[in-house]
Amino acid sequence: MERVLDGRLNRHAPPGDGGDGPAWSRKRPPYEPPTRERGRSAAPYAELHAHSAFSFLDGASLPEEMAQEAARLDLKALAITDHDGFYGVVRFAEAAKELGLPTVFGAELSLGGQGNTEDSVHLLVLARGQEGYRRLSRQMAAAHLSGGTPKDRKGKPCYDLDALTEAAGGHWHILTGCRKGHVRRALSGGGPAAAGKALADLVARFGADRVSVELSRHGHPDEDERNAELAALAPGFGVVTAAAELGEACAFDLRLIAPQLPPFDVPAGHTEDSWLRHLALEGAQRRYGPRAGAEKAYAQIERELEIIAQLNFPGYFLVVHDITQFCRRSDILCQGRGSAANSAVCYALGVTNVDPVANGLLFERFLSTARDGPPDIDIDIESDEREQAIQYVYHKYGREYAAQVANVITYRGRMAVRDMAKALGFAQGQQDAWSKQLGHWGGMADAAEVDGIPPQVIQLAQQIKNFPRHMGIHSGGMVICDRPLADVVPVEWARMENRSVLQWDKDDCAAVGLVKFDLLGLGMLSALHYCIDLVREHKGIDVDLAHIDLKEQAVYEMLARADSVGVFQVESRAQMAT
Repeated sequence: MERVLDGRLNRHAPPGDGGDGPAWSRKRPPYEPPTRERGRSAAPYAELHAHSAFSFLDGASLPEEMAQEAARLDLKALAITDHDGFYGVVRFAEAAKELGLPTVFGAELSLGGQGNTEDSVHLLVLARGQEGYRRLSRQMAAAHLSGGTPKDRKGKPCYDLDALTEAAGGHWHILTGCRKGHVRRALSGGGPAAAGKALADLVARFGADRVSVELSRHGHPDEDERNAELAALAPGFGVVTAAAELGEACAFDLRLIAPQLPPFDVPAGHTEDSWLRHLALEGAQRRYGPRAGAEKAYAQIERELEIIAQLNFPGYFLVVHDITQFCRRSDILCQGRGSAANSAVCYALGVTNVDPVANGLLFERFLSTARDGPPDIDIDIESDEREQAIQYVYHKYGREYAAQVANVITYRGRMAVRDMAKALGFAQGQQDAWSKQLGHWGGMADAAEVDGIPPQVIQLAQQIKNFPRHMGIHSGGMVICDRPLADVVPVEWARMENRSVLQWDKDDCAAVGLVKFDLLGLGMLSALHYCIDLVREHKGIDVDLAHIDLKEQAVYEMLARADSVGVFQVESRAQMAT
């Protein structure tokens, strides 16, 4: 606290993204491959069953690190097969592309309906091409969203083996898997005869040319005998056993075609472009009055509409306008934030409440033909009522076509120390006491903070720093598409009621080209709404925030006195000091 108040920078703090978001958030930088030389493999090999750190609390390597090591070892291909999801595939694909590593995409499905538990049976699926990826993604999404209430189903996908068999359609390749796989479980419980029966069932379901017996070496004393028994089963069913050959057959580049926004429902006789123009000019009449008295404003609107049409973004603006109009109809305060305030079209549509023409704001800071990607309009919504807006989007577009963006919760100092102490068997009270020694955002670099914590706990905690621990929900990001989202990425239930969330974070979505809308909850808007209601009740005055006198001298005198405690965005010590 002393460091913050004295203005001393935290050299361990991550760089900010500098965007218009409500907080100074981190942005994942582009992947840069290491400079070390690539090795030469004496024998061709592909690793087709590997978990990244996105097999939460199970895998121990980031996808980028796995791709780097596979390239160093000169593997013919690498598959990342995390539990019940495609959480890390964008990072994996980006790194593998830079490294020139062939990629295989798959997942280890946890059958039984209780998630990845000791009793669950695993089915290891590799996608053979884009169609296999799409089918696997849709099956994982269906399993995550099926059965029970969202809270009950979180982390407990419910698969139907017969449905999986039908969905495969020759586009998947099945490995017999780990100790939890059908064949290995049968071998452990009933010997080679039972294992053969389990393998025969997989072959009958998916085809002999789409099933392979998996052999693994983990240093266990009985694995040579077990592998010999498994290898002896393969010839009797004509299944493939060569990993390198299979890896090359299943490898493909993840060139996902990002879905577009759904066509916006416009009145008969209109296109999205013409309807946006109609709404903008109609709004300009309300904001600026007749064209004859506001030529500069109307000229700016015309110029912006031309650029919006040129970039094919009318649908984006119509979606944002529709959400803000829902809020208006529902008596919910909302407004666009950040660079959207530079747009006269946004002002005319009622998305923002600051006149960019009168204030000389530069539109190109918001949208320009020189920049790629859609505009970024964050909508602040009073926090007490934001859930209504989120559910409106789900209802309007359908849960298959709309979902929230995930937030990857990573290990920081406190959480890392607590979990590593737990893993090493220390009592819960001791775990909590040690974790509380660290600051909330500490990097475990301060010797005084770690004093008394066992070195092995600190060592392990430092190793897992910034590893993903679990998935949360982005503060307000929602994706809307013209086709089922599960064609691109699985969707699952969030822990919050009636919220469904993608398995990707904002950086993954941006890399693939998914269009995101930010519906942000702002407590100060709720406070303003209560204030407006009280003024109306006690003074009989209707306050319109868009028409408040921005030259009110008393406000500036208050700020000059630094009397701004409790005033949104101007209450910090640094702001009061200026």
